[in-house]
Amino acid sequence: MCTKKTAFAHDIAQKLLGHFSQGRYLQIGIPSLIDLCRITTPHKVAVSEHIDIADIPDHLSPYLDHLTLWNGSPKKFLAQNSLDFDVIAITTPCSAKAVERCFDFLSPHGAILLTNHSLKECDTPTAWGETFDSNTLEEISCSLISAPQKTIILWRTPRQQSHPFIKGINNMERASSEKIPQVPDLHSLLKPPSLTRGSISHLKSKGEHPLVSIVIPTYNQAGFILQAVDSALAQTYPNLEVIVSDDNSTDNSQQILKRYQGVKNVRVYKNAKNLGRVGNYRKALFDYAHGDWVLNLDGDDFLHDPTWVAKAMKTISSSPGVFIACANQVVLHSNGNVRKSSMNRNFPPIITSEEAFEAMRDNSFGTTHAATIYNRHEAMKLGFYSYDIISSDEHSLHRLIANSKVAVFPDHVATWRFHGANATVQSSAAQKIANLLRPISSYDYGLQQGVIAKETGWLEDQIRLACNDAYRLLKDHADAKGFYAFLHAVKKICPKVYWEFLLKPKFLLKGLAISFGILKPRLSKGK
Repeated sequence: MCTKKTAFAHDIAQKLLGHFSQGRYLQIGIPSLIDLCRITTPHKVAVSEHIDIADIPDHLSPYLDHLTLWNGSPKKFLAQNSLDFDVIAITTPCSAKAVERCFDFLSPHGAILLTNHSLKECDTPTAWGETFDSNTLEEISCSLISAPQKTIILWRTPRQQSHPFIKGINNMERASSEKIPQVPDLHSLLKPPSLTRGSISHLKSKGEHPLVSIVIPTYNQAGFILQAVDSALAQTYPNLEVIVSDDNSTDNSQQILKRYQGVKNVRVYKNAKNLGRVGNYRKALFDYAHGDWVLNLDGDDFLHDPTWVAKAMKTISSSPGVFIACANQVVLHSNGNVRKSSMNRNFPPIITSEEAFEAMRDNSFGTTHAATIYNRHEAMKLGFYSYDIISSDEHSLHRLIANSKVAVFPDHVATWRFHGANATVQSSAAQKIANLLRPISSYDYGLQQGVIAKETGWLEDQIRLACNDAYRLLKDHADAKGFYAFLHAVKKICPKVYWEFLLKPKFLLKGLAISFGILKPRLSKGK
């Protein structure tokens, strides 16, 4: 069962994970499986002797695909484990020896989080200190105690390894300061609740012009990458860096990118191994970008409005509580035809989270990577790009929108290139099924943040949009089996929408045409 203390601990874990690009999380003990599922990070492992997935409602079951559950004793797990973790949360009673053992699996800058559940019968700071009276533990760890919620954070002493977010505490109540090196932001980190809309400090750098990172993730896009980089460099905004994150391309991308050697605000990175599309997004955001604000421009797309960043930042800088700006894009087909998106029209310049989520229902408001600028620091706290799904960008941006006012521009500022090899076009039935996590997670998070009312039918409307997109399986790939597998997955989430689309004449006729061999694939199927 979920408690306020459990939710508070998970909130701290989420914020701690915002400091790590790999986002490796281990939880020992599962007081609330739903809260555990809601932690957003690429790698989650949970250990418990009592795991009951029946605790998860059917419509939230896709969360389980992004969680590794180990059914057994923590002692046995630790004896067999060979992985390192960035954050280890202990939510079950433990000894100092067990905590000491966890340090063996902690990444160099990692942290161990202990909740009230793991403190046995200790009720005072003095007693908590006595819980950790092992000489070894005293030597290897520093601790910070949040007395109101009985939460302890441990990390390695500065003698062993300095921590990137440890720089000072601002009047932390009942913190054992003699043990704590200087730590930034842990005061706000431990302050419930989580991100509060409109209450986050307005970040700026270099006077009136915060640094904006245009991040260009790419893989084997040698034919397009120059146009992407040049369009970023053409932006009129005065404080800009352009980051190219090459996901270990096997074409001549690196040779082409050599032309930017010596350009002071361009940095080109090549990952040592291929991380995949979403992994590359996250690596660039967490490790390569330095800006307070980020625009993610895929390597096969480009910006055609050179004033986009300047316009967005002017509005952001004069609008406290705005952490994301969204404009529009055009679609450029391989035959040269251009189609303009109809989203984000007829809105006031600034809208609330509630207004944005309401407008998502009919797709009149939406986000596209190249036409969106967002706050990097808040994005990291929220676990951007944690799930390897087709709509990882929307999944991430919706979480930020739920915590922010939104600057909306009707302008078409970017070009999305349609060339048949796009991830969205080539996605298979399995990928579309996995992508159902996006509407489910956006709905679940919107409910948590109070920006969606449960009775509005928001989830049903989003699932309908997903079903219309899945029609590509029939129309482009002649994959009737895959389409009906997708609908079967929808049935578990929204039975009403399942029956609605199962019986649609257009889909029935297309399915019959495929069955009789009348309809052939127009595009090759994705993997």
